[in-house]
Amino acid sequence: MTHENIKIGIGIITYNRKDVIANTIRHIQKYTETPFSLIVADDGSSDGTIDTLHEMGIKTINGSNRGIAWNKNRVLFYLKEIIKCDIIIVLEDDCFPTSFGWEHNWIDAAQRWGHINLFPKHWDNSHIISGLGVPEDPYISKNLTGQCEAFTQRALNYVGYLDTRFRGYGFEHVEHTHRFIRAGFGGTQASDGTFYPYLIEGDLEVTCLDKAPDWNGITRNSSIFLNLKDEPIYRPCWRNDSELAIFRSEIATYLPEEGAAQWPLSNFEGYALVWQSDANTITAQTTPDSDTPVIFAFVQGRATRLGFYAAANTPETWIKINHNHTIKTNHIEEASIFEIIYTKNNKFYLKFDNIFLCCDLIKNRIIECSRQTPSEWETFSAKF
Repeated sequence: MTHENIKIGIGIITYNRKDVIANTIRHIQKYTETPFSLIVADDGSSDGTIDTLHEMGIKTINGSNRGIAWNKNRVLFYLKEIIKCDIIIVLEDDCFPTSFGWEHNWIDAAQRWGHINLFPKHWDNSHIISGLGVPEDPYISKNLTGQCEAFTQRALNYVGYLDTRFRGYGFEHVEHTHRFIRAGFGGTQASDGTFYPYLIEGDLEVTCLDKAPDWNGITRNSSIFLNLKDEPIYRPCWRNDSELAIFRSEIATYLPEEGAAQWPLSNFEGYALVWQSDANTITAQTTPDSDTPVIFAFVQGRATRLGFYAAANTPETWIKINHNHTIKTNHIEEASIFEIIYTKNNKFYLKFDNIFLCCDLIKNRIIECSRQTPSEWETFSAKF
C-alpha cells in the first residue's frame, strides 16, 4: 500500500516531557513508511525540551504556555496553511507507533471520513456501539480521546481549528470533533443530538497514563463547552486581534516574508511606552507628543527586541539594557533580547537576564529592568 501522491504531515504537541517526546520522535522516524513532514509544537517547556528537539534536528514552533487547544492549533496551522499537507496526523507526546507502516490506516481513514480518532489499547469494548475499528468500518464510539487524530485539508477547510477559549486541559478535543461531525466528517449524530465519533485501532502505544487529571481545567472548560454548542462550526486559530498578533509572532519563523511582528507597547495602565532622548530612558506616557518616538516590540515566537523609529522613513533604533539602564544602538545584533511570558488577558512580562522589565511609578513611570519577581507593575500589552 502506497500513498506516493499524498502530502503527509505529522504534528506532535508537547510540554515539559523532553525524554517522552524524544522517544515518540524516534518511533515515528523508525516506523513511518510514507514520506512526511514533521513539526513539534512546544507549549512553553522549562525542562530543556527545546534544546533536546534542536539537537535532534526537529523543527519546532515555540510559545508560552497556553494550553492544549492553542498548541494543537500551532501544528495544524503549520501543516495546513504553510506547507499545505493533504493529510495531517496529530499526536500527543506520549503516543507513539509500534509497527512499520502504522500511518497507512490513518491516511486511509482520514480520506474516507475527513476526521478520525484513536481507540486506545487501554480501553475496553464498553465504549463501542458498533464497527470493527478499521478504516473502512471504524468503531462508532460513545467516548473520545485526543492522543492521536487525523484530518484531511478539505475537512479542516470547513471546520477550522480548536477553540482558544479552552485553556489547560479538558473538552477542547471533544468540542472540535463535535464540530467535524456537525459538518459531516468523522462520526454520526443521533436524533436526540448525541454525537458518536469514529475511532480506529492504530498500532499506537499510549504511555503516561498514571498522570492525575487536571480537574481544575476540566471544571473550567466544561462550562465553556456547554456554552459553545450553538455557535458556528468554523473557528480560526484566534478569537481577537490580540490572539492573532500572538499567534502570528509564534509562526513568523516559517513565514520569512512577514519578518518580526511589530507591536507598539503600553504599560499595565494602558500608557504608551516612549523613548526619552534627553534622559536616554523609556517612560510610560498617557498622550505622547507626535514627535516622541513610540517603543515597539519586534516579536518572533517568545523572543522580542525593543526599538523605535527615530523619524519617518529612517532605520529602527534598538534598545540595549546595561546595568539597569536603557541605552540605544543602531545595530540590531546589539539589542537586548527579551523573553515574552504571557499572563492573563494576553498581557505579558518582558524578561531579560533573569530580571523583569518594570514600570516604576515612584520614578515617574520610568521603564527599567529592576525586578526579580513579577507582579502587576511588570505587565505590558500591545496596542493592537
